[in-house]
Amino acid sequence: AYGLPKDTPEQAAHKAAVLESALDAACAVPLQIMETIHLAMEELELLGKKGNLLAVSDAGTGVLFAQAAMEGAAFTVFINTKLMKDKERAEDLNARANTLIAEGRSIKEDVCREVMKNIK
Repeated sequence: AYGLPKDTPEQAAHKAAVLESALDAACAVPLQIMETIHLAMEELELLGKKGNLLAVSDAGTGVLFAQAAMEGAAFTVFINTKLMKDKERAEDLNARANTLIAEGRSIKEDVCREVMKNIK
């Protein structure tokens, strides 16, 4: 999109529309990754609570890595939404990413608390 010509008003408008669409699309995959990570974190939470005592540290380690991956994916969302002209759409995407981060942090804290209780 960045390489498209912008010499005429029509070209500039076309370039802006293509760029906006590309920025929106560039948010889709990291948000899908974040959704998948969230599901994995819920499974890790279950493992931490009901799993074999020898596996609870694995649940804790997994949830820590999962949260880091989730926040890393959010960086891609945020860098793309910052460049978007459609601020309402950008805010919607950012809100979804922020919600997933917050929910992930909550799960992470719960799992880590449970793990520490069981391993100490």
